[in-house]
Amino acid sequence: MKGVTREGIALRGELWYVLEDVIQKNSVDLIIVGSQGKHGLKKLVLGSDAEQIFRRARCPVLTIGPKVHAQEAIDGFHNILFATDFSAGSLRAFQYALSLAEENQAHLTLLHVIPLVPLPHQGSVAARARTQLEGLVPRDASDWCKPECEVRFEFPAEAILNLARERNADLMVMGVHKRAPLASAHLPWAIAYEVVCDAPCPVLTVRD
Repeated sequence: MKGVTREGIALRGELWYVLEDVIQKNSVDLIIVGSQGKHGLKKLVLGSDAEQIFRRARCPVLTIGPKVHAQEAIDGFHNILFATDFSAGSLRAFQYALSLAEENQAHLTLLHVIPLVPLPHQGSVAARARTQLEGLVPRDASDWCKPECEVRFEFPAEAILNLARERNADLMVMGVHKRAPLASAHLPWAIAYEVVCDAPCPVLTVRD
């Protein structure tokens, strides 16, 4: 932490409203938060502070889930996985994935997941999705990173986590939707939260 300016703040109040005030007063452009990874009934009753933060914050949020080892979180980014549903939030998140891949000269995998497509149609659907993914990548990207496009037919959270493990990802980047944050913080099936809970690496989320 040498050379890093630090400040400790202790305040009382409801988490998000206190945090929002700190963000505005200090012009925060990145939030880093840990998550306990509550599941099922526990999440339904108690909610998730981490999810409330990454669904409300206008700046990117880097969440460290319970399955991330401390050493893995600080070794740098060499394999970045970007998951997209082509929504406005995910396309905004792609700019961060691209910038981090360039800065770290990292391998960048772009993933789009398509559930519930009949087998005979998967080939044509995958081809269209792959074309969309390839269209996101700048022509000169291969000069400073190694982009790769993947299309999978699985449940979204499961597909994202499986590919993260296969690629030994040390960072995942994805957009999150601006749904009602207090409600979604208690829902047990939100994709972004499921990914954060079981991710083997930090997850950077960007709200639409």
